[in-house]
Amino acid sequence: MQVQLSKLGKRLQGKPSGRKHYAEICGILAEAKPEEVVVLDFEGVESVNASWINMAIAPFVRWCSESQNDFFPVLARFPEKDMD
Repeated sequence: MQVQLSKLGKRLQGKPSGRKHYAEICGILAEAKPEEVVVLDFEGVESVNASWINMAIAPFVRWCSESQNDFFPVLARFPEKDMD
């Protein structure tokens, strides 16, 4: 399953947005099958900051590993300028 994060916004920043987007990502995955690879695709996203990652991606990775979910998350096309 592929999730286009650019649909959430071009700039993924801040804790409030991260919390909101985490819930939206989990909702999208309601249709995913156990043991499915889930690709979070950042194509079209201009910027991502640490606060957003802390509130959206970190809990998402933990959520994927829970036995009732059992998904395999992959990040694709992360903005290079934000890779520090």
